[in-house]
Amino acid sequence: MSCYISSGIQLGCSDGIGSLKSIYIVGGATGDITSVLKDGDGAITGSTVASGTTIYQFQVKRNTSSLVQEVQKSFENGSIFFNQTVVAVFYKYDQDKRNLLKILSQNDAIQMIAVDQNDVQYYLGETNGLYLSAGDANSGANYADGNKFNFTFLGNEPQPANVIDGVLATVFSGATFA
Repeated sequence: MSCYISSGIQLGCSDGIGSLKSIYIVGGATGDITSVLKDGDGAITGSTVASGTTIYQFQVKRNTSSLVQEVQKSFENGSIFFNQTVVAVFYKYDQDKRNLLKILSQNDAIQMIAVDQNDVQYYLGETNGLYLSAGDANSGANYADGNKFNFTFLGNEPQPANVIDGVLATVFSGATFA
């Protein structure tokens, strides 16, 4: 049977850090990562990118944004998939962020790269894409409250996200980074 494991997990050092550092969203005139190249372990090492693709960086403050991948399995039906959920918080309401919220809410196949505080890079929405499933713009009620946007992206993928091995500009060399 092909679903038996061939290795275990060693107890490592306590040196991991939570939270996201930034996310990148694929866009541009014809924005699309059409295929990815993977090494023997499944890590992404290269790609083919449609002409005119721009990958936009969205920086987030530490301790505000997250990536969660949860297994969704039906034992009775023999089905399994993985929910990929990214919560991103962006501060200060302005017209540019408002316009991005509107456009992103209309896209049902967002390709995204999330970078965590450990500098692990995840490629999300590889097969089906992500979509903006929830979001809000919040002025806050008190001076100390956050004036911010909360974006929640959700994707249903057949596999958990693969890790990107290498510098993003090299792995996605056909794209422009902004």
